[in-house]
Amino acid sequence: EEVVLVDVRTREEREVSTIAGAITAEDFQAELNRFEGRPIVAFCTVGERSARFAQEMAEEGVVVLNFEGSLLAWTHDGGDLVDARGSTRTLHVFGPTWDLAAGSYEVVW
Repeated sequence: EEVVLVDVRTREEREVSTIAGAITAEDFQAELNRFEGRPIVAFCTVGERSARFAQEMAEEGVVVLNFEGSLLAWTHDGGDLVDARGSTRTLHVFGPTWDLAAGSYEVVW
């Protein structure tokens, strides 16, 4: 089954980078039936917002898994990120306290 990745971050954060093929929470919610029967995984930067999103969707009867550690964990696993131009090694985080991406990634806030 093809996993549906849902990026629950803000537009500004997503413009810096995301996981290739991810959709926005708004797009997901607008077309819930389209994704029926497929595994859904939500992510954000750290995992807090995606955990809340998964809980909200559960309250509506939709099973959404939370990508624990989210994009910070993704960078430590060497995961690829993309922006409008293609592959990137830049990730938006909340500020210097959250500068926890793997060393080969540049963070911005």
